[in-house]
Amino acid sequence: MHINHKGLLIAALASVIAPSASAQYWNLGFLNFASSASGDGSVVAGYHGETFFKWTASGGLEDIGGYFSAGTATISTDGSKIGGSAINTSTGNSEMALYNMGSETWTTLGGIGGSSDGSTSSGWSLSGDGSTSVGLGWVDAGTAHAIKYQAGTTTDMGSTVTDRSSRANGVNNDGSTIVGWQDSEDGFRQGAVWKNGVQTLLFDNASNQLGEASDVSANGEWVVGEGVWGNGGEAWRWSESTGYLSLGAPLSFGDSAAAVGISDDGNTIVGFSRGFGPATWGQGFIWTADGGMTNLTSYVTGLGIDLQGTTLALPLGISADGRTIVGLDSTANGFVVQLPAPVPEPASMAALGIGALGMLARRRRSKSTK
Repeated sequence: MHINHKGLLIAALASVIAPSASAQYWNLGFLNFASSASGDGSVVAGYHGETFFKWTASGGLEDIGGYFSAGTATISTDGSKIGGSAINTSTGNSEMALYNMGSETWTTLGGIGGSSDGSTSSGWSLSGDGSTSVGLGWVDAGTAHAIKYQAGTTTDMGSTVTDRSSRANGVNNDGSTIVGWQDSEDGFRQGAVWKNGVQTLLFDNASNQLGEASDVSANGEWVVGEGVWGNGGEAWRWSESTGYLSLGAPLSFGDSAAAVGISDDGNTIVGFSRGFGPATWGQGFIWTADGGMTNLTSYVTGLGIDLQGTTLALPLGISADGRTIVGLDSTANGFVVQLPAPVPEPASMAALGIGALGMLARRRRSKSTK
């Protein structure tokens, strides 16, 4: 049998250089706040009205119940659990809660003794492995503390400023690093990190207090958060080892920027830049370690996606692999954007091509010995 070695080589090289997927975009409809995506972006969680939803490209949007009064929806990396809030039927109050995709049920996770306006606690994030829920628990009607639920127990993470509040906004993959804010004496919400329960307050390189922290990378190293007057309104990334890094000036003069989501490796960050007015007047951004900050709408339309004149105004989350971004657009419709898989670097393609040549050469030598 004749083997067309040249044809095999061309096919092998074509498979190396062809992108594995193109960019995709979905409009989820009015006031469907898409806020979190599973690790590969295949399942999205969000909230609308007073309940939560899940979404997939094949199944569309499905209401899953719960009770949204504050907080957000966060999904585990494997897509099996969603963190949010639900009504505790014993007390009638809303609590931080966990939704199990398999059983399609909510489990309320309690509080720390207080309540306010019918709420005992609220869920703001879920660890990637699904083991740790974090959020806000009421101490009394006017004071709240950051809380975490882990191994069957809800824990008060406290406040380092007497009679002031704190809140947990994000948590890393295994629950060892939690981020959020701590009220100062003057009421300023300063960015805070809790590593194994010990709090660190965040500052920029000029010792200005940073705004609240929103999210943290899977390994707990990289923290992102909100710009404030003291640092020129610039969104930021922080780590214990390298300190503060500005992500760049807000996209428009007079805006303040906030980073809200970070990929597992810490190299892709999404957020928004906005001034006064509704959130839908803002502009989303994407930041990468190689390319810096870019307007998200321009970035996505540059990939060939027709957004029909809308602006990706309020990104709220990014998948662990950095490819799926979710949020709300300028017309208050939820959106899901999936970026194309990265194309291998030229050196990698060359190496793979050489490997293909070697494979064909070995086949040719093997045939000649028979």
